[in-house]
Amino acid sequence: MTFPEAVALMIGVGILMLGLMWLGWRGRQRRSAPLVGALPTAPENLGDQLVANVPGIYVSSTTHGDWLDRVAAQDLGYRSTAIARVFEHGVLIERAGARDVYIPVDQLINVSLTNGIAGKVLGTDAIVLIEWHVGAKYADEETLLDTGFKPDSKHDRALLVDAISKIIPSTPQVKESK
Repeated sequence: MTFPEAVALMIGVGILMLGLMWLGWRGRQRRSAPLVGALPTAPENLGDQLVANVPGIYVSSTTHGDWLDRVAAQDLGYRSTAIARVFEHGVLIERAGARDVYIPVDQLINVSLTNGIAGKVLGTDAIVLIEWHVGAKYADEETLLDTGFKPDSKHDRALLVDAISKIIPSTPQVKESK
């Protein structure tokens, strides 16, 4: 095999691999769409702002309890720079190049710090993990999601966790899924 033929073969294999990866991602989007359904949109009045403009990275959203099962539907699987804001009526993560993620207060379950979520693993508790449920029902149960946000500043981690903890309803609206 000549050098130009070998280069053409490698380019062809590369294009084939990229095509298969794209098909795999599209399949993941189709499979996770029933889990998520329509995401909530931020209302005009979000209430009082408790935490303003925390810059960071929206890492990803996964199914609750499975930190590697990235949800691809509704742009939830796309990592992007973002700004997190906490309001009286919910959490708003404004993302660059992807749809914003709004989590209404009545869908919040828990917030904590973690080392990793699909797309990012760190050595310390650097990722704010927001546990919430979407309104979609799948197999007669509401879908629980874990959403990861990595603030740029260490100080902002505790600030976000504290503010979100204050607005979480004392009695969760849904039971844990199995």
